[in-house]
Order: sequence, then C-alpha cells, then structure tokens
Amino acid sequence: PDQHVSDPQAVTGDPRKVPVHDRDSQQKQEQHRQDRQRRGSAPLPLQQTAVADGDVGHGRSVTPRQPHRGPCQAEREDPRGEDACLACLLMELLSDRLLLRPPAATDADDALALLRDPEVVYWHPAPAVLDHESAVAWCRRGAAWSDDHVTLHGVDPATGRLILNLSLALDAEHSVAKVGYRVVPWQRGHGYAREGLLAVTEWAFSELGLARIQLEHSVTNVASCRVALAAGYRMEGILRSAFRTPDDVRHDDHVHGRISLDPGP
Repeated sequence: PDQHVSDPQAVTGDPRKVPVHDRDSQQKQEQHRQDRQRRGSAPLPLQQTAVADGDVGHGRSVTPRQPHRGPCQAEREDPRGEDACLACLLMELLSDRLLLRPPAATDADDALALLRDPEVVYWHPAPAVLDHESAVAWCRRGAAWSDDHVTLHGVDPATGRLILNLSLALDAEHSVAKVGYRVVPWQRGHGYAREGLLAVTEWAFSELGLARIQLEHSVTNVASCRVALAAGYRMEGILRSAFRTPDDVRHDDHVHGRISLDPGP
C-alpha cells in the first residue's frame, strides 16, 4: 500500500494489548502450507501463541487468517464476496474500541466517503474507487488476502461502521512488511490510528512471524509521525524525494521501523 497516510489528529489513546491464539489445529495449518507450496507460493511462518489466564489484556481470541490462493467452496458462502475465503480463516482482533477484521462489502459506503476525503485523496489515494459499486469491489479485493497482502478494517463493535483501513504489504522471503493506514474523516482526533496500529503490529509479529514492520510518511505529515512514534515505531532516517503527490510535488519521507524484539510503547 501507499505509505503516505493521513490521520491529521489521531495521536492519543491507550489500547490494551491484544492477546492472540490460533484456533486452527496444527494439522490443518500444515495442510495449508503444503497446498501453497505445491502452488509455488511461500507463506509466512505462522506461530501458535498460547494465552494463559491472567495474561495482560482482555481482548477477543483471534483466529489468524492465513494467505490462501486456491479455489474454495466457502468463498461462495462468504458475505464479503467471491474473493474472500471462510475456510482459510476468518479472524478478529478486539482492542479497547475497535473490532479489526477483513473488509466486507457492507463497508462500501463508508469506504467511498473515506476515499473521497481530500486529505486521503492527497496522501493515500485509491483512484479506481468512484462510486458504490467500485467501493464494493475495493473492499472485496482487500478481503482477498495473499502471501504479499493483508488488509484489515477497524470498525465500531456496536454499529459496524468503518473507522480505520489498514494494510500490510508483505515480503514473505524476508519476513518483513510495510504498513499504511487511513482513518475516516469523522473519527479523526480520537487515537484510532495508534490503537489499530498497535493491535495489528502485535498480531503480525506473533501470528505472521514478521521480524520487522516499516512505516513511511511525508516529512510534512507531522500527525502521522506522532502516531508512528506513539505506536513504538522508531524514526530511522529520511528517504529523499521518495514520492510525488497529485499536485506534482515531490516529498521526502520519514522512515519508521519496529522489529519484533523491540519493547512495546
């Protein structure tokens, strides 16, 4: 995903750590790995993480969603649309105020409003999304996880309304990823970016076996810098003339990184 994300005010909030564990049996995971290997696709290593009673946090259990590329009978039964795969794992993360799960077609109206927002159009555009139909298709593409792509939507647990769109661009060979996010304009300034970034970062380290996650943003995007630092992503340097915005202005990027061995914020 484009890393030049905009959440102009989201810098506060203190989400609980999200306990996670894999509810799939080890035998089923191994079968998935073998299936993908036969297709010539190398999955990220999936680690089982047991959560003992009394561990920090009280979040919902998680079934990690493994990448899957083969045809699946359950795809036709999934309300997300034909590209999503129930058999390969529905998953949920629950933080203090967000339910994070793969995108759904029912997110389309809020997604369209998000992608039409001038801040998002400038920093993190999705030019193919023009109307409700294309927004539905965009949500379905996001739900079609692969070995190089994971997208989550953070929604209000009570209403199901979209708050946060967050994507990981995965490099399975090196167990690393780049993360980008967008927050709907009517929910900015409430710390949702930090909360969702923290929850997904912990999940990606423990369940996807990632060693490093990188976040980049324009040096002029001060709010995104604060979000990254608050989520434990250290500022590591500057990429000169790293990207161009729609007004043909070139921007330098701050590069932030967090590795699995880093202490949490």
